[in-house]
Amino acid sequence: MAKKRSTTKYRRRDFLKRAAVGGILTTAEGLSALPATAEGLSAPKDAPENATPSFSPFAYPRIFTGSNLNMIAFPLGGIGTGTISLGGRGQLRDWEIFNRPDKGNSPDYAFGAIWAQVENQESVARVLESRLTPPYEGSSGLGANNVPGLPRLEGATFTGAYPFAQIEFQDPKLPLRLTLEAFTPLVPLDVDASGLPVAVLRYKLKNPNSVPLKSGLAWSLQNPVRIEGRQATFRRSERVAGLYMENPFLPANEPLKGSLVLGIVDAPPEGVSCLRGWKRALWWDGPLSFWDDFTTDGALDSNSLPLSPIGSIAVTQSVAAGGERSVTFFLTWHFPNRTPARCGWTPPTEKTKDWWWEMPIASVFATPGRWPHFWRRNYRRSRLAPVSSGPR
Repeated sequence: MAKKRSTTKYRRRDFLKRAAVGGILTTAEGLSALPATAEGLSAPKDAPENATPSFSPFAYPRIFTGSNLNMIAFPLGGIGTGTISLGGRGQLRDWEIFNRPDKGNSPDYAFGAIWAQVENQESVARVLESRLTPPYEGSSGLGANNVPGLPRLEGATFTGAYPFAQIEFQDPKLPLRLTLEAFTPLVPLDVDASGLPVAVLRYKLKNPNSVPLKSGLAWSLQNPVRIEGRQATFRRSERVAGLYMENPFLPANEPLKGSLVLGIVDAPPEGVSCLRGWKRALWWDGPLSFWDDFTTDGALDSNSLPLSPIGSIAVTQSVAAGGERSVTFFLTWHFPNRTPARCGWTPPTEKTKDWWWEMPIASVFATPGRWPHFWRRNYRRSRLAPVSSGPR
């Protein structure tokens, strides 16, 4: 009698993640040898001046500048966890972490900022994005919630080679060289390490001057967990610090019940400051109050009262002459509930449209006290996530 072949059973989620990781490796190997040219990229040096354009594979890595930055949305997020996309200018866009496709969705006031000062010189501050570009769409032009009136960096060059994206910023008035490396850990054949709900933003600073400079980097974000009752708390453990955003008043089966953390890893404890909430003011004085606070010395007034649901966290440090430093921000999320009504499914009956299912996403933030262990056990062991050589 023939013996049955032994088989390994996988849950659907594990199968999808294994298949996706394998697909990434196969695709990368298959594309690495392709000759490539594309509009907006460098053309072959020996191409005739009047050559007829022809369709061909793109060149890798993909490099974009100028108007080609407008439509870039580089996905950040583990397999099966949802994504937050990095735009070509350095902004975050398309926050699709709430269990449904949601292109164009973004919390208000989600932006980074940099402050730098060379000894005995005037300081320079910029939003951590290249300049806004047309078309300036919307019922009120540029709007107000993306702080369009604050100064931005002059230009950017985007290089994409999934799962890594790199942006080199240019600004002649900024007294340092600034680069962003964004990624989500994807480890070949490691399902758990490749399915983390996290987006990592590592900013690298290089001081080309012959004297030291002082720098400050900050990230701000409005708490997206509904409206009434949302709050943020500041937490620190070992080399990790962050703002834990939640809404404890939501019922357990609410589709947007969950949490999000805006944090920093491997930052010097004495250099971390935060605002658990901006000042609540008339019109748009909230962003201006934040900007006045941050641009004074590259730090934030951590003792101020949290009066609004918009929080900020910053790292202030010195960079030696000719030296380099880096600051690693991260965003991680836990929104496990799904309902047909929110996700757009057709329910079997009218009564089942609000039934909810808890997604089997292993979240380190389901229990708030566990969140510092996330980086110790996963981020630092990831072979695709290089870390600083500082103390562990």
